[in-house]
Amino acid sequence: WVGHGLGGQLGLAWATEDDGRWLATVCALNAPVRFASPATAARRRALALQLLPRHWELPTRTLARLSAPFLLADELGGAACAHGPRYRGLLAYATEDIAVDLLRQLEGWIATGSLTSRGDVIDYTEAMLACRVPVLALGGSEQPGVAATMDTWGHDDRSYVLVDGYAAMDLLAGAD
Repeated sequence: WVGHGLGGQLGLAWATEDDGRWLATVCALNAPVRFASPATAARRRALALQLLPRHWELPTRTLARLSAPFLLADELGGAACAHGPRYRGLLAYATEDIAVDLLRQLEGWIATGSLTSRGDVIDYTEAMLACRVPVLALGGSEQPGVAATMDTWGHDDRSYVLVDGYAAMDLLAGAD
């Protein structure tokens, strides 16, 4: 399983199911499993998300495609490791709309400080102690929470690569 961001988190969580017997290994790029809990901002966002209908989606794909021609790499959070054309291509062709339910779940992760299932039934970060498949986690130095995978992974074959100066999208779009 190779996944970036939410896709990496999905692979890490899937490895906790049935001792990971459906996976040979997991490679997670910028997929944090621990989250810092900002005190008041997270609470405000959580309350706002509760007011939105469950079936709504944020039109991030349309917004990304509309904005792609106008963005340069340095306008995306100071990400100097990737070139503007690569970012514009990712924005135009590799984005999807985000469901409000997913945003609510992300808000829950921030509130609890850990990667959990919907309704906080399973704490995947703690369940990773029982994982029986190898893992490779790659993280940019500007992405906190990725290194925590190594602290909670049960299999002895685990590696972490920290790429200095890289942000979330740089591992996908960076020139290196």
